[in-house]
Amino acid sequence: MNKIKITGFDGLHRSGKGTQIKLLENYLSTKGIPSLVIRGDGTRMGQGAENYDPKSSWWQENYSYFFQDEGALEDKLQRRNLLYQRLSREGHYQLNRRLPTIMKQMGSEHAFLLMDRTFISRLFSMRQIVPDISLEESLISINPKNNEKVYAVLPEIVFVLDVPKEILIERCNQAKDQPDKIVFRKGNLIRHYELYNQIVDEIGTDKRFNVRVVDGTLFPEEIHKIVKQSLEV
Repeated sequence: MNKIKITGFDGLHRSGKGTQIKLLENYLSTKGIPSLVIRGDGTRMGQGAENYDPKSSWWQENYSYFFQDEGALEDKLQRRNLLYQRLSREGHYQLNRRLPTIMKQMGSEHAFLLMDRTFISRLFSMRQIVPDISLEESLISINPKNNEKVYAVLPEIVFVLDVPKEILIERCNQAKDQPDKIVFRKGNLIRHYELYNQIVDEIGTDKRFNVRVVDGTLFPEEIHKIVKQSLEV
């Protein structure tokens, strides 16, 4: 029976999620194991420049809309839910359609769906707007077009890269990003660092989920070794 292992990476800005996903993706390739990378939360630009960001006119047209900070509570919730619904639909398509097709083409019985951010980040973003929202409430959204419930792709294991706030801010300063993006990320870290860690602690005690907190200050190769050992690949 074909088996797809859904593996998530979570953490705050500049914690090293992308580096670990790339290392694992490359390693799986050397083993002949197919993988795909998806966004579990957040945004993407739809430019086709990254493997998790296939070209999409919808994302290109709507990307700037999601970075509005003004607006009433309902407006903010609408933007967050639209993101959630779009990424969830894309994730289910990659999981149920595209990755099985690749497995068949490669003659592989196993594959990995790698998630850049997960339900942890979804709850984190929602609690910034609705502080008392539960995990269960954050994981369900109603599609206004057909009133159907939309569910996220849930990973079987999540690696949370834990890095002190001061180091994350310094990494932001050193990053080769656009100035406005640096300001946005640093502001988010300063305001919400403690909230994110509270959520990780909360979910880490929930036996429904397999969350592994990893020291994100280790060298990338050391973290990669921990990930491989945990996944037994």
